[in-house]
Amino acid sequence: MAMTVNTVFRKYKDRLTLEQIEDFKESFDLFDEDGNGSIDFHEMGKVLESMGHKPTDDDIRNMMREVDTNGDGSVDFDEFCVMMMTRHAEFSHDSLDEELLEAFKVFDRDRDGYINHKELKAVLRRLGDASTDEEITDMIAEVSQRNDNRVSLEEFKLLMSE
Repeated sequence: MAMTVNTVFRKYKDRLTLEQIEDFKESFDLFDEDGNGSIDFHEMGKVLESMGHKPTDDDIRNMMREVDTNGDGSVDFDEFCVMMMTRHAEFSHDSLDEELLEAFKVFDRDRDGYINHKELKAVLRRLGDASTDEEITDMIAEVSQRNDNRVSLEEFKLLMSE
C-alpha cells in the first residue's frame, strides 16, 4: 500500500514537520520516474547522483539494501522518508548546512537536485549581475566536479564553504 503524506506525517510527526514531508514527497515523485510509487535500482542511482555522489552499481545495491527495509527490491515513500531523515539529520548538525540547503533551493528552480546554466543565469539576473553566458558556463565548470555542466548540492556546499 502506497503511503500518503498524511500517513507518513502521523508516523513521523515527532521528527518531521508536514512541510518537510511534503518536500520529501516532491523529491520522491521527481525520482520515481515511472510513477509506480517506488524507486528502483536505476532511479536510486539518480537519487545518489543528486546528493553529489558518483555511485557504482555496488554503491546503488548497498544503498538499496540499507533503505529497502521491507525487502521488496525497491524504495517506497516511507523508506525514502527514513533515508531523507537520516540525510536531514546530517544537515541539522550544523545550522550552516540548513542555510546552504535553503540557498541551494533558491537556485534549483526545477527541484531536480542540480543548478544548471539557465537557473544560475536567472538568479544572477534577479540580483542585477550581467554575467555573459560564457562567464556563467565558466562559473559552473569551476564548481562541477563531474564536468556535467551543473552543480549538485554537495558541490554547492563546497563552493560556499571556501
